[in-house]
Amino acid sequence: MTTKMIIALSGKTDEAALSGTPHEYAELAAALERGHGRFELVTTRDVAPYDAALRTLTVEAAETPEVRLVVDRATLDLVIRGPVRHLATLGLILRDSAESGDPEGHVHLEGFPGHEFLAEDSFPLVVHDAVEPSR
Repeated sequence: MTTKMIIALSGKTDEAALSGTPHEYAELAAALERGHGRFELVTTRDVAPYDAALRTLTVEAAETPEVRLVVDRATLDLVIRGPVRHLATLGLILRDSAESGDPEGHVHLEGFPGHEFLAEDSFPLVVHDAVEPSR
């Protein structure tokens, strides 16, 4: 599915940042809840101060204890893989971000030892609250 979502990758801070519209976040939330989906991302916009725009986002259900976010720097793909029950939790976070409407709002998805649903070695992702595109 082609989308206008952007995931910007920073080599300096070793994290990524997601931005998109409420509708796009709802589509991503649905994919997380289903446990599968693939999104073609926008790569033509300037993502400064980040280094690169990721090309794809893939959601895959897996029989693992936690969700793991992995960035393949060669293919510029973000893979979100884990058990459907925890992917659905991420879906709820995306739905909340879609409904917030706060252009300054964001949430950090960062794994740490003992995290409820994210693997300790998950790639850090900042989810900016969704905003409608300016006209």
